[in-house]
Amino acid sequence: FSPEQADAAVICCLESLNELRALRANAAQCRLRNFLYGGFGLSIGPVIVGNFGSSMKLDYTILGNTVNRASRMVGMTRSTGRALMVEKTVMQACQTEWQWDFLGEFQLKGQIENSAFFSINDDLALDTRTVDEMIGQVLSTTEEHRRNCAC
Repeated sequence: FSPEQADAAVICCLESLNELRALRANAAQCRLRNFLYGGFGLSIGPVIVGNFGSSMKLDYTILGNTVNRASRMVGMTRSTGRALMVEKTVMQACQTEWQWDFLGEFQLKGQIENSAFFSINDDLALDTRTVDEMIGQVLSTTEEHRRNCAC
């Protein structure tokens, strides 16, 4: 997205996180939707977008270092306990006065330098699970499911 769309991108992520929360809230105790969490990484920069391939196989895709950084941030949401991570450039491009939390400086895989990362201090961005928390939730639900669930 362009820098002018930074706030819209943040709002889109928050709306998606709200929908995931609603799916979990409406799931029965032993349903897989109880484990449905997501993460978002926002980065601003140049990308290549379009149809790539041949006449045999054609895919619409997006390529570039900006996409790679955003993807790496999504992976980091599992360890930071935040469902939304943004780069400093995204935070600076936002016009809305969001409450930002500094998450730290990290070196993303494939990058030479550390970068500063932020998240919004919002209940939706905090509503996530780390990998260890998810494993614990799966194991405890699986045990309870064996004992109590009629499905």
